[in-house]
Amino acid sequence: MKKIVYLITFLALIVACSNENSNSEGLNAKQKLEFSAKNFVNSTIAYDNKGEITFGVTKDELYNSFNAYATKFEIGSHAESYLIEDIDGKNYIRFYHKSNNGLEQVSTIALIKNKNKDSSLITYRSGRTVCTTIECANCCGCIPDGDYCTKCEIAHLDCKRTTTGGSDPISE
Repeated sequence: MKKIVYLITFLALIVACSNENSNSEGLNAKQKLEFSAKNFVNSTIAYDNKGEITFGVTKDELYNSFNAYATKFEIGSHAESYLIEDIDGKNYIRFYHKSNNGLEQVSTIALIKNKNKDSSLITYRSGRTVCTTIECANCCGCIPDGDYCTKCEIAHLDCKRTTTGGSDPISE
């Protein structure tokens, strides 16, 4: 009887160790992926970690990338904070910062699920369109919808769109 208990314990230990190794192999694969926030738009920046979106870039890289983009396209000052939000079943990053006039505003960019045929790892890239608003910073519109922005329901003209991706930006 003792031999059976030892055998079961030994087998359980082997299974536990092999599961641990496969988890660490998964982490190594994630680390080997080339995450980059260098271009801000259309860049693979995050992955699915047990149902949660986890950035594959540092907070500093994300902030620096957004801040360079915001300066280049004159959409406001440097981001003070950001938040990943699920809006109507789609994922977005919302950067909170001040407008060029010093008012609180938010710039939103989509997190788009990549199609990874060769990997079980789900990754996300940033979209091509950034929607910036003051009036709809906490509600009701001005979020990316493809290459356009939804209307701000409070103030229809309060939604600036900047779309980039390989060529000159389109700004409205």
